[in-house]
Amino acid sequence: MGMIRRLLGVTTDDIERLRRQRLAEHAGRVSAFLAAGETLVGTAQAHLIGAPTPPDRLIPRLPPPASAPVEQARASGLARTAGWAYVAAHPFQAAGEVLGDALSDALWYVPDKVIGHLAVDRRADWSTTAARLVLLTLAVEQLDGYSGNFVVAATDRRLLVLGHAYKGSDPLYPLLQYAPGEIASVEIVPTAKSAKGMAEPHVELVFHDGSSVTAAPDAIAGTRFAELLSRPTN
Repeated sequence: MGMIRRLLGVTTDDIERLRRQRLAEHAGRVSAFLAAGETLVGTAQAHLIGAPTPPDRLIPRLPPPASAPVEQARASGLARTAGWAYVAAHPFQAAGEVLGDALSDALWYVPDKVIGHLAVDRRADWSTTAARLVLLTLAVEQLDGYSGNFVVAATDRRLLVLGHAYKGSDPLYPLLQYAPGEIASVEIVPTAKSAKGMAEPHVELVFHDGSSVTAAPDAIAGTRFAELLSRPTN
């Protein structure tokens, strides 16, 4: 636990209590995406940092969340309503298809912007596993009421990545799921601020295709974020 927390009198027990409280808040919203017999182990919240900015045309346009008012759904047209119905029935498959459509015509590159292994010859390769996560977190941030943060929900079978709404009563937005072993490695990356107890260490996710992204967990998630990502599943 960092120096700042010690000065404020925040104990390890306090952090664990807040984590349990957040898990309880997330549990009901995550349960809608669990298969029969699947058990939620824990959740942690974070946001991506240092990712290059993709061309706007590559950012998927996601349908509105399931709780959108009827008037909003009607204003968006029957096509978008039907689209969300499909997302509700097949959430993670649908998000992947939306992203696939955005990338289907070509591979796109951004000159002179680099993020670790995500870049190839100083050009960001938007066809990688890491790029998929970057593009979908940007896409959900464009929805009304949703932020750049995302929630990782670890179950006894897989890892789910869900977009985070500003209001706790709004639904989480299904983005991606990772099977056991799909993330090659998870590494904690200390920073100058984390060394002084002013922030949590960053976490680097490395995928088997060599791509990687860096995430910053929030204060409540702390090291629990990395623990859930690297936790073995059945």
